[in-house]
Amino acid sequence: MVYRTLKRAKLLPSISLRRSATLLLLLVVLTLTASCTGDTSPQGWPSATAASGKIFVASKGSILALDPVSRSQDIPFPASTSEWVFPESSNTKIGPVYGSIIEDSGVLYFGTYDGKVHAIDAGSRQRKWDYPPEGAIGPVAGSPTIAGDTLFIGSSDNSLYALNKNDGTQRWRFRTENKIWSQPTVSNGTVYVGSLDHRIYALDANTGQLSWSFEAGGAVLSTPVVENNMLYVGTADSKFYALDAKTGTEKWTFSANGWFWAKPVITDGTVYAASMDHNLYALDAGSGQMKWQSPFTAGASISASPALSGDTLIVAAQDGKIYGVNTVDGSLRWVHTPNSGKILAAVHIYDGVAYINAENKRLYAIDTRAGNVLWSYKLS
Repeated sequence: MVYRTLKRAKLLPSISLRRSATLLLLLVVLTLTASCTGDTSPQGWPSATAASGKIFVASKGSILALDPVSRSQDIPFPASTSEWVFPESSNTKIGPVYGSIIEDSGVLYFGTYDGKVHAIDAGSRQRKWDYPPEGAIGPVAGSPTIAGDTLFIGSSDNSLYALNKNDGTQRWRFRTENKIWSQPTVSNGTVYVGSLDHRIYALDANTGQLSWSFEAGGAVLSTPVVENNMLYVGTADSKFYALDAKTGTEKWTFSANGWFWAKPVITDGTVYAASMDHNLYALDAGSGQMKWQSPFTAGASISASPALSGDTLIVAAQDGKIYGVNTVDGSLRWVHTPNSGKILAAVHIYDGVAYINAENKRLYAIDTRAGNVLWSYKLS
């Protein structure tokens, strides 16, 4: 399928180099979501979210609410009224979810690849609102971000939307020159987002007015992170950038041998950046210099965003392995291989447990201290 599509792309000489790169990125997504049976329809790789004592995860057109105690006891789903599926009717489905479900004040927010943004009341299991009410925007491949009473979400129609989180009405819309698959970040009244047009944008969160933009050397798939007035983000030119968050001025760059797709983790003056060259890098937040003697190397590309638990980074790679990495020196504390296939969804940690949604459509709950599986559940 990839060869045939690439061959077809070569027959389009009028496409610019940048547009060709964007097409290639889209091919990667379609390839990663294709099943072994040859199904190339979007399937999604949503990460799990823990909130209010439940685990929320999307699977095959539905949202599941799981009780971790019941899952650890392997009680048939639904174990009680605390476990549920949305929509309740098997004849009604939502579109594929690639990003995370965001919980805020008992409401679940997420976007779908069929171009809808949904808000669901987790208590009543009822739709709060859909955006747009009729029709659709472009396919949504990233996660929403909520700041105050505004939800920010990017779309494949090249736009960043700001919606009233209470009723889903649009407050403003900002257009870029290509798709937005990156999750927005909000800090000090500014929303930052990356686009496949190679730019990082800084916008006034209230009005959507452009403050500045920075052009990188490749598409921006990763979520920007702001810390101490610095913005950190990796791109598809295999570079990791540190910018002044107020002006967009470049402070330093770090070069790797593969794309930076995963969201970086920043703590105690260190930036942990995972690359698709199999490596996890520990960089000094001020200078960009490597802090470990050598990077931690996984067995395959790392596109899933890692997460921090104490002084251990939980890293999931496309070889299906889950690694516990010592943040002090990059040494391996433990590794677990659940025979899960690729892991593309972001790692989510809650109360010392890492929740990982794998390619085999099984959700794993892993003790972050020892690396053992506490329970797993086949999503359906």
